[in-house]
Amino acid sequence: MAKLHLTVLNSRQNQEGKFPIFIAVTEKREVRYIKTDYTIDNLYEFDHGMVVCRKDAKIINQRLQFVLSQYQFVYNNRKVYQLIIEK
Repeated sequence: MAKLHLTVLNSRQNQEGKFPIFIAVTEKREVRYIKTDYTIDNLYEFDHGMVVCRKDAKIINQRLQFVLSQYQFVYNNRKVYQLIIEK
């Protein structure tokens, strides 16, 4: 069973100096990252999987939780999707 959570990698700063927020997928001690459309200006704006210290933090957190739940839903139902694709 894979674990999905939100993370920011300090080594992945974009050209504008902002940090993209990733969904980390951990399975069997291997981690893969899925880039989201959301960025933060500084690393201190992200704490324990949530955006903090921003005026729009509540809205961004709600959107990120929605995106995370979509990926979790697809992961949980991947066998159903594989059967549909095979037919």
